[in-house]
Amino acid sequence: ARFKWPYGVDVDSAGVAYVADQPSQAYRMITTGGTVSTVGGDGTDNYRERPTAGSAVSQFSQPRKVCVFGTSKLYTSHQSTIRAIQLSDLVTTLVAGTHGAAQMVVNAGPGGALLHSAYGIAVDSSENVFFAELEQNLVRKIATDGTTTTVAGTQAAGMVDSTHGQLAEFDEIFALDVDAADFLYVNDVNNARVRLLDPATGVVTTIKTGLAGLGVAVNAA
Repeated sequence: ARFKWPYGVDVDSAGVAYVADQPSQAYRMITTGGTVSTVGGDGTDNYRERPTAGSAVSQFSQPRKVCVFGTSKLYTSHQSTIRAIQLSDLVTTLVAGTHGAAQMVVNAGPGGALLHSAYGIAVDSSENVFFAELEQNLVRKIATDGTTTTVAGTQAAGMVDSTHGQLAEFDEIFALDVDAADFLYVNDVNNARVRLLDPATGVVTTIKTGLAGLGVAVNAA
């Protein structure tokens, strides 16, 4: 198998890997035996849902990041949308955002939110979806009822820890990860820091300072 540009990757509890292959406009699966298959996208740079198993194959435009929930579902980010792929039948649906809409940050209930530059994505144990707004320096949340809110960040680029998430500042968030206790780890690229965010309280702290990078790995029990 060959990949053009693996841009995002996640691994489920069974050791199966999922890859966002950006120029191929596809999401691909690598089994523990090394078999590679496509679970989303057909190579066309376009946008199309797959509402039923009998529908045409889904299409994606510039896949960015991917997060697997359990072994049953993928959450994916693409500029102004977050989408979900059911792995049992590859049904693909919109979770938040509007394809082709003017890119902006609008929090709203189900179906009403707008996204600007969705990148890193993580899913907690209750299936709340968190995603990074790269250019807007925000961490946002899609609750299980579809409501989208801002968890941390002011949209201003900066470096501020805070006991209130919406007073904290970041400078381009490229990746997120979540641990077993549902704490979020934030890859704050231009600040060359890993930040810890407690979504329950909004507290943001810095836990690691180093060279600028484009990823974050978390070892957690």
